Amino acid sequence: MVKYVPVKYKRGEPDLLAKVDNENFGYISEHEWMLSPSGYAWTFMIGSPTPITMHRMVVGVYHSLQPSQIVDHAFNDRLDNQFAHLRICTMQENNFNRTVQRNNKLKLKGVYQRNEKFRATIRLNGVFYHLGDYTDKFMAALAYNTAATALFGDYAWHNHIPAGYADSTHLLSPAVMKLAWVGGE
Repeated sequence: MVKYVPVKYKRGEPDLLAKVDNENFGYISEHEWMLSPSGYAWTFMIGSPTPITMHRMVVGVYHSLQPSQIVDHAFNDRLDNQFAHLRICTMQENNFNRTVQRNNKLKLKGVYQRNEKFRATIRLNGVFYHLGDYTDKFMAALAYNTAATALFGDYAWHNHIPAGYADSTHLLSPAVMKLAWVGGE
């Protein structure tokens, strides 16, 4: 069962609500939570000058976390701190799950416009993969999504593509299909 914990946003503004599991609600609700500049719920523990984020506290109860370990929000909702929606990962895996950058004019990850076409690209371990040029931005996004699934597995973040494009994978470039076939190896 999901419970909600208030998170202070701005003075005079209504609190935001963070989701936690019923079994974590007791100890989580004992703290006063604030919204960090990066959008996470955080609090200060007595005697510690460094804040702790809610998601690290939730996962830390079940696992002994090292400072280098990352706790990833599987669905990119920084206030969803249900244990099943959090996972311990490497920095690289966490970066696989990053959303599209705010300054991206197309609002599509791995896609940019080049002349009259849309180019799809992806990078893994410093290797830059050109996934093809497309006349439609959503076809380029589908190419990125297909390659991301092959290369990043469960950590892949996918562009939101309108209905009707899912059946278009046969139109993707051979480079994308090769990545999808071999899983990036």
